[in-house]
Amino acid sequence: MNESDLRHRTERLTGAPDLSTIPSDRTRPAELSTDGARIALRLDEDLTSAVRRFARATRTTPFAVLTAAAVALLHRHGTGDDIVVGTPMSRRANAGLDPVMDCLTDLMPLAFAVGADLSFRDLVRSARSEVLDLVRHRDVPFGELVRRTATAGQLGRFPLFQTVVQLNDGPESGLNLPGATAERLYAHSGTAKFDLCIGLAAENEAFRGFLDCATDLYAPATARRIADRYRTLPTSVLADPGLPLAETPLLSSDEYEVVTRTWACAARPADPPPVQAAFEAYRRRTSNAPAAVRHDRQLTYEELGAAADRLAHQLIRTSSSGRAMGILMDRCLNMTVAVLAVLVPTSSASRCGATRWTSPPSARWASIRSSGSRPAPLGSFGAARAFRGRRAGRRGSGAAAYG
Repeated sequence: MNESDLRHRTERLTGAPDLSTIPSDRTRPAELSTDGARIALRLDEDLTSAVRRFARATRTTPFAVLTAAAVALLHRHGTGDDIVVGTPMSRRANAGLDPVMDCLTDLMPLAFAVGADLSFRDLVRSARSEVLDLVRHRDVPFGELVRRTATAGQLGRFPLFQTVVQLNDGPESGLNLPGATAERLYAHSGTAKFDLCIGLAAENEAFRGFLDCATDLYAPATARRIADRYRTLPTSVLADPGLPLAETPLLSSDEYEVVTRTWACAARPADPPPVQAAFEAYRRRTSNAPAAVRHDRQLTYEELGAAADRLAHQLIRTSSSGRAMGILMDRCLNMTVAVLAVLVPTSSASRCGATRWTSPPSARWASIRSSGSRPAPLGSFGAARAFRGRRAGRRGSGAAAYG
């Protein structure tokens, strides 16, 4: 192990997020199981050809393009601006290891800084740079990276990254016998090591593979949507690679149809009932349930409704000639009573346009006095101070009206 390589790769992961994955359907458990599901994934010949052409134009590989597409997919799903994905890295760097019968492949992280205004072309360039940097510093054990950058004991997630991208772009392997044909099969054991894993291989001028997902986190329908969007997004970005990622179409044709036709043309929901009608319905059903609470005081639905009815009738008796009327009080439970009282259809709200103020400033009070209106007391239905010492109704009443 080269210490300078390890230090360099550790610095690349400084400040990396705890999670780099698509938001899950279910709450992440304290310890993930190994249960998983597999969704078939295929990029057709036209899309595969477009990926290869764009890779040649940007002097990179299809792997860099498809990894950038996976990063863009994570970003569009709200993963964040700092994203880390994993990929298998071969340790067979020289011919001397060819006779060795062993798995010399390790998982390694690729770190990206992504912004909404970043174009896919720029993201592919970033992927090319990151892949080349990883190849130059490949002699770094994954376990040592984890020890230096991740917190031990976090059993609810795979360390450093939770999404893996792998691509086998080499010649197709298999038997070549007269009269026999061979087909690559992707057997699934029903397990998942990561939140998400995208695996593709070249096959008959296309890329074919799978999307594995942890069933502790994702429902099968969600996994299928993710797979569909992974096919849709490269098609969109390769058609206009200079377009900012935030403006890139993400929905498949089926999803787009649901959003723009089914949901958009759904029946208009019924208008909600007026506040007073909704309150009366609750008052009948749950008369003894708490309706308003302030500090250590509370009013049940029945108490609040009865107080509002009394105040409504008092407003009717106090009002005169349909002139505007105001209610003055401190901030207390009686504010709720006043709101309901002026909404009652038989109250002065419909007759004199009652208005509510809470502790009005002295300038407003002076304006009211200069208008020649004489405030009329409403009586005491609470413990709030009236008019803060002003002589407007009886001192100590919870509210007053003037008209």
